[in-house]
Amino acid sequence: MIKKVLMIRGVGVLHDAIEKPVQFSRVNIIYGENGRGKSTKSAIFASLCSGLSGIIAGRKTSGGKHTPQVAVLIENDVYEFKEGAWNSPNPSICVFDSAFVDDNVYSGLDISSDHRRNLLDFALGEKGIDLKKKVDALTQEIAIVTSEIRTQEAKLRGLCQPLSVENYLSLENDNEIDKNIEEAEKIVGIANGAKEISEKEKLSEILMIDLDISGLGTLLSKSLIEISEEVKRKVSEHIETHLEHINEKWVKEGLDLVKTNHCPFCGQSLDFARPLIETYSIYFDQTYSNYVEELFKFQQNIQGKLSDSELTKLSQKVGKNATLGEFWKRLVDVPPPTFSIDLISEKTKSARAKLSALINQKIINPMTAINAQKELEAVVGLLQEVERNFHEYNENVELLNTEIENVKSQAKKHRLDCFKEKSCGTKKAERKVRKS
Repeated sequence: MIKKVLMIRGVGVLHDAIEKPVQFSRVNIIYGENGRGKSTKSAIFASLCSGLSGIIAGRKTSGGKHTPQVAVLIENDVYEFKEGAWNSPNPSICVFDSAFVDDNVYSGLDISSDHRRNLLDFALGEKGIDLKKKVDALTQEIAIVTSEIRTQEAKLRGLCQPLSVENYLSLENDNEIDKNIEEAEKIVGIANGAKEISEKEKLSEILMIDLDISGLGTLLSKSLIEISEEVKRKVSEHIETHLEHINEKWVKEGLDLVKTNHCPFCGQSLDFARPLIETYSIYFDQTYSNYVEELFKFQQNIQGKLSDSELTKLSQKVGKNATLGEFWKRLVDVPPPTFSIDLISEKTKSARAKLSALINQKIINPMTAINAQKELEAVVGLLQEVERNFHEYNENVELLNTEIENVKSQAKKHRLDCFKEKSCGTKKAERKVRKS
């Protein structure tokens, strides 16, 4: 059912007839004085039914500013006549007007062979009518096929624009058409999102772990030979005899609490213990203190560089890069870099635990040399694996950022071109206003 006539322009007296489309009901009556366009509208529907563009083209408005254009809503489809053709005919429409009578029935004005042929249904009897029905069936089948051909031709004309059908069909096959379409879609995407692309961040490289443990092996192997053997012997004997299972650190901390000639724990005089305290003082002299302080600094450096907070910062940066990578991957050919934060965290924590255990062991007994070559080699291996992962990730980030920079340059050019077009349009509008 015809629902609405959406537009009629440049056809007869209906030069620009539709101000507001009217919803048709099942039965509609259109009436008016002569010369108001009733016959023109019938001719439009006859053209839509047959697909013959000449019916409309021959009724182009004389002296009008519009080329013939028509749009009709039938059910849920819009049938358009523009650029001299319908996008698709609709043979289900029947128009009974004077043109139909002239084409199918003797009207008294003229007698042609078509009139006589159309009257054979009444002249040749039942057998003739059966043959005529077969002819009509074949004619209808031909009309359907012809309609389909015209529909396909209309669609093809739309696909070929701005080329003609002949030029379109003469094009050679492009074996890389999918790749070319993908590239074209990227260009369109860049043009449409130029502002967002220009402002969107690139990915950030992650900082390498700046931890040097090359001197730790030497530090662990020291035994402070500067302290006399006699002093070391006395202290060792006293610890073994009176302080079973107590380490040197405990003794050193107790010695630091002695500020007067009285014991800081029981308040008794320390006169009788003075020789032993002096031996302790020699044992734990400045060389000892400096050495232990160096161990603590090394430990603090390890705990800081390999801390959980540093791993959290790394995870946040990698996560941000992953989010940015999802945005950029539709515009560039280089895939976003991947980074296993769980694997790096596992290796980093393992290295931290091994180093801390060695240093704590040395702090407890600074005078005892520790040969930790195998343990340190294992730690160096872990840190080198981490460094390789960092380096590979940063290389991929750099490759992706190079592609992103190219896309940003294209987006910047599109924004500049758009700005120029807007500026040009504004100036034209200003000149028009001044002229008027």
